Order: sequence, then C-alpha cells, then structure tokens
Amino acid sequence: MNNININDLSQILLGISGNKLLIISGLILGLGFLLKPILKDIISIIIDKQKHNKDNNHHGEAL
Repeated sequence: MNNININDLSQILLGISGNKLLIISGLILGLGFLLKPILKDIISIIIDKQKHNKDNNHHGEAL
C-alpha cells in the first residue's frame, strides 16, 4: 500500500514541469515572507505574557 502511494507521488512530482515548480516554490516562499512578521509578533506576545506571569508569581511569593 505504501509503495503504491510513494510511486504515485513520485510520478506526480516527475510530471511537474520546471516552470510549475518555480511558481509553486515562489508561492511557498511568498507565503513564508508574509507569515513571518505575523508569527514573530504572535511569538513575542506569548513570550511577554509568560514573562509577565512569571513576574507576578515571584512577586506573590515575596509577599
């Protein structure tokens, strides 16, 4: 069963022309460049919340 899937996938990939591969890779790279700032902002917000929670926990223990 897995061999059939691998063979089908390889045939599909071999059937793609160079121009289509360039377009597909360009779209993937473009999406990556678009999503990078958004993901960076989300990660920084999560890190800030984690730091804020840790600071609150330490202040609570000191009291």
